[in-house]
Amino acid sequence: MLNLFKKKTELDILRKAFGFLENDFGYNLITSETKKFYKGQNLLIYRNENAKKQIEICGGGSFFHCIIRKIENKELSDYKNHKENIGFEDLAIFDNPKYDHFDFYAGDRTGVEGVTKNTVALLKRQKEFITNTEWVDLEKVEEFKNEEFKSRFGYDRPKKTKSLKNEIKQMIHQDYEKFELIFDNSDFPFYHDDSTLEKLVYRFDNNNITIKQVDWRDYPRLLRVIENDNLILEIDASKAEKETVLEKIKTACNNVYKK
Repeated sequence: MLNLFKKKTELDILRKAFGFLENDFGYNLITSETKKFYKGQNLLIYRNENAKKQIEICGGGSFFHCIIRKIENKELSDYKNHKENIGFEDLAIFDNPKYDHFDFYAGDRTGVEGVTKNTVALLKRQKEFITNTEWVDLEKVEEFKNEEFKSRFGYDRPKKTKSLKNEIKQMIHQDYEKFELIFDNSDFPFYHDDSTLEKLVYRFDNNNITIKQVDWRDYPRLLRVIENDNLILEIDASKAEKETVLEKIKTACNNVYKK
């Protein structure tokens, strides 16, 4: 009887909103939890082996995000594989190239409640995609993005540049075979706190070598190389050529490698 008066939590509300995934779309709820290290604290994970998809929904406070992941040979694709993981806004663009970004942004007027309703409606409209094995044509999504950008601003959408972190990672893999990668922030989903700052941590001879972004907003190109707790390099990649940045990081790694 006391359960009748129990206050519903944000997790309860999310679960009720997305209950149709279980009841109508053939998904199983495999995770339902509240953890502080999630940006929205509350996480629901639904899986459908027949559709070969997993849907991850994180929401709470002023945050909401949804990722749809492909299952191949019963294995989930890595988060860093952007061709086999799509965010809900890519699906929204595919659904309607003229969609309003703020309909899916919980930090503004729409709020988590509004974004939840809009996402529920989006997934229901895209039932065919959600319930079978087809995948979104991501090249078409990019075309829509380019066309919409040009119609708004009158010039071509800037092309994405190769991630400096990936080039650093490749350099270390080639030149420092004894460095063991033990942490890469791109292994985490966007809704996880550890995904925000670009960061690599290597293990070598009982030492940790960390290469990390200092800040994502005000100083997004400021990088530090740290051996255990000792700062051995700080460089602003916005004020130096890429080759210079890579060379200085290589020098810092050499100092550790030769000890």
